[in-house]
Amino acid sequence: MVLLHTVALLGVPMCVCVCVCVCLESNTLPVLILCFFCVHVCVCMQMASLEISHVKRITHGQKTATFALPTGKKKSRGAEFEDRSFSVVTGSRSLDLVAPSSIVAQVWVRAIELLHHRHHDADDNPFEVYVRGQWNKADIDRSGTLHRDEVQSVLKNMNLHCTKHWFRQKFAHFDTDQNKMMDEIEFSHFVRSLFSERPEVERLMKIVQHEFLNCDARATVQTHNSATASSLGGLNHGRNSRKGILQSLFNRGAEGLSAGLDRLGRSRESSHVIRRITTEEFVYFWNTFQKATFDKEMNAEDAKKMFAQLAGDEKDSLDVMEFALHLDSRENRVFDPQRSLPGCGSDSLSQYMGRPLNHYWINSSHNTYLTGDQWQSHSSAQQYSFVLQRGARCVEIDCWDGDDRQHPVVTHGHTMCSKIKFRDVMQEIQDHAFSPPANNPYPVIISIEMHCSALYQAKMALIVTQVCGDSLYLYDPDRPFPSPEDLKYKILLKGDRSHAHEKADKFVEGDEDDEDEFVDLNESLSKSKPAALETAATCRSNTSSKSISPVASAQIVTSFSGKNKSISPVSPSRDASSSKKEKDTAKSKNKSKPEKVIEEWSALIGLPANHQKNVPQDQIMSGMSGPACKMQSYAEAKALKMLESNRQQVVDFNTFLLSRIYPFGGRVDSSNMNPIPYWSGGCQAVCCNFQTGDVGMSLNHGKFRENNRMGYVLKHPSQRHSGVSSSSCLLRVRVLSCQRLPPKTHYKSADILDAYVRLELHGTGNDSMEVRTKTIKDNGFNPSFGHEGDGEVFEFEVQDRESAMLRIVVMDDDTGKDAQIGQNSLTLTCIREGYRHVSLFDQDDNLIKQAGCLCKFEFEYLRQQDA
Repeated sequence: MVLLHTVALLGVPMCVCVCVCVCLESNTLPVLILCFFCVHVCVCMQMASLEISHVKRITHGQKTATFALPTGKKKSRGAEFEDRSFSVVTGSRSLDLVAPSSIVAQVWVRAIELLHHRHHDADDNPFEVYVRGQWNKADIDRSGTLHRDEVQSVLKNMNLHCTKHWFRQKFAHFDTDQNKMMDEIEFSHFVRSLFSERPEVERLMKIVQHEFLNCDARATVQTHNSATASSLGGLNHGRNSRKGILQSLFNRGAEGLSAGLDRLGRSRESSHVIRRITTEEFVYFWNTFQKATFDKEMNAEDAKKMFAQLAGDEKDSLDVMEFALHLDSRENRVFDPQRSLPGCGSDSLSQYMGRPLNHYWINSSHNTYLTGDQWQSHSSAQQYSFVLQRGARCVEIDCWDGDDRQHPVVTHGHTMCSKIKFRDVMQEIQDHAFSPPANNPYPVIISIEMHCSALYQAKMALIVTQVCGDSLYLYDPDRPFPSPEDLKYKILLKGDRSHAHEKADKFVEGDEDDEDEFVDLNESLSKSKPAALETAATCRSNTSSKSISPVASAQIVTSFSGKNKSISPVSPSRDASSSKKEKDTAKSKNKSKPEKVIEEWSALIGLPANHQKNVPQDQIMSGMSGPACKMQSYAEAKALKMLESNRQQVVDFNTFLLSRIYPFGGRVDSSNMNPIPYWSGGCQAVCCNFQTGDVGMSLNHGKFRENNRMGYVLKHPSQRHSGVSSSSCLLRVRVLSCQRLPPKTHYKSADILDAYVRLELHGTGNDSMEVRTKTIKDNGFNPSFGHEGDGEVFEFEVQDRESAMLRIVVMDDDTGKDAQIGQNSLTLTCIREGYRHVSLFDQDDNLIKQAGCLCKFEFEYLRQQDA
């Protein structure tokens, strides 16, 4: 049964490949028998499958949270099962298996690893990959042919609705030998015809050719006319006029496009349908329509190399499908490729990472150990490797006394969340902080929330010393902020220090604004400020979250987002006086002073918690960096209140120290806040619940795609220095089409998608807006928006371009609640102008292969804002 579940996970094509890999890797008869058995199961059974592209890693042994759960009568834990166990980890989930023997487990782990590496190393033609994938799914019996019903199933899997008459005509046309079957070559030609049905691409090709002929583009390609180049440079730097030559080349509205096509239709030379674009026309398109400051000037030789990749051989022109493949390619993605490189395209990575630590936004995790909600979910040490490999560089550990007087534990205090050992957490961090697949050398900050007695603090100090060793960074009160480059391969413990250590520091005033671990949920929900609740509501998940609501008869919230089981209300089992007594006791516990920090633990702190209520204004204005690097924590509501009252003061404060923002205590569903207001105020570590794939987490993923996902992004000068202004702009987006959306069977039901695109502007102040296209019925394969491919145009006036983000979401217009199909969050400073491909990601930030949107982006820079 274990193997059957594995087959169900891997899917038919992948499982066959696994069996082949197993045969190649082993000469034993039992393994070969196992392989043939698996192939038979794959052929005879259609089971749920999982894309190999979604597999993050394969672990050998019992290292996931599932193995830590109670298993009832069927025990599968212990030393005798450790070598037989393995897990296939995908995003925030894992499939945990126990093989019949350790040899079989090793073979499966090795085979899946080979497939995983082979998949990521593959560089095949995207059309061929798509056709091969659809063929393998449809040819279940491996006969080498598809009959009519199987081809119809392919169309449904491709999210394309067709009439019976249309299908009969298409099938007869491509069934060249008239045997009422399609072989793989015929099927490839059939799918190619579907790829070529792109009215928006045909329209664009006509416009390019028309402009190429009318603007003497041949001379432009050969001599790179300086006047045109100067105009283009002005466009990219925001100095372009809305009139002149670029009005016809780039800033075309719907009227301009229609007029151009009307002139084209009246032309005798262009009255026929244009199906191919030449090398010269392609160079012209690249150097004018797609021109950006970081793109090198294309020449004919570059175009020929690209043509060879797209067309498969030496050709001097591209047809509609081949040109569409270029538009949908990684090379044409909207995200600035320079910004995704290590160092964001600067002269060197070490130079980019050489500034003081408080000059960076830091990818940060809240309650990292939790796998689900904040009330009764399971804790797992593996969550730390999960978030570290997704780019987090600041994680959190809540430490408590163990029940056995031996092991400090990590858990969410005063809840029903499970407990894990502190040693296991530290070992997981040490093993995965800098190692593959993340391969990230830059420092990891561990925010320690200390609830342990002196006895357990001493045990924690010993564990940290044994596990981390020389990788632990120790605090130096005389040293200003080090840079991430200075701290490579270092772990920094953030937390309180002992009174003796703090006494030596300057400006010790008041108490740190620590995060409260116990929350009276009904009270916090009823008394929470509107701003915090509004933030909670706006960042709710589009697909699975439910609203937080207080329950009169229960002391917990009755619903939460994510993939875990729902929480049931707790009925009162005692009288009112007893409940009140428990409530008062809990409050007194919550308000009690934290345990005194002992010297042994305090000496290990590398990033002390700040104890300053206010930073002296004269030090901020004089540019001093302070006595040493420290971090102060704020709850989201308090931080938002400070930003609303005096944003510039918060920006100035964050040039002096590090600030960490953690979610509102009433977010029992582990939902996320909108991080943008805090980033705009220069707050470095805005903590997210990585286990919840909602809007806030999507924005966080989009923000930290910069700098090769290393978890450190250099803040804009307006957030690093006082007196530096931010810019405003007009962003114009033309939504043209979507391509190859995943089938609806992954979501609610098996009918064809009714697709539309939603654009969300997230920012500060008035930089908030949401618009959507019209719905295209029964087409998730190639829905085209507007009239005959001209698209739908939306404009966004943005006051703070450096802080704003654009979230593009593809939705299924369904009865009841619409389902999210895919999304992408983009920082405005990372958007490339021109006709660009927008990749789509699922809720776990996995790339949805082949899927995307085609949009045209253009900026008009308005003015600089006063600081």
